[in-house]
Amino acid sequence: MTRLFSRYRFVVPPSQPTANSLGPAIENKAKSTIARCATHGFKPKYINVTWSLQGEIGELDDHPTITEIDSNAFSMVSFYSRTFDRTHNGRILTCNVNHMAMTQAFSTSVAVTILCRFLCIMDLFKTM
Repeated sequence: MTRLFSRYRFVVPPSQPTANSLGPAIENKAKSTIARCATHGFKPKYINVTWSLQGEIGELDDHPTITEIDSNAFSMVSFYSRTFDRTHNGRILTCNVNHMAMTQAFSTSVAVTILCRFLCIMDLFKTM
């Protein structure tokens, strides 16, 4: 772990983030929360989190949950929510974490799973 000195007492980068699927989203349901991204051990508490869904511009999470853990170090949890349709099934969702102690953002990804309504099943038969 690298510690840098700045106007803050110590600057410590976060751990490599982890992304977890929270289960499949239901097609066209109003805003499903499908993924969680977490990291810990950083200071100061200011951290930048963006989400990007394969081929789309990243979305900034303005409100990640940041908690002080010990010795003035912090942890962060961010959740990804949106309305999904069948075209999102199988796409890669990426969480990018950046902090002042890093020269390059950390990234971690998870595949999106969509539960389709009846017409999705019909689409499956068309491709066979």
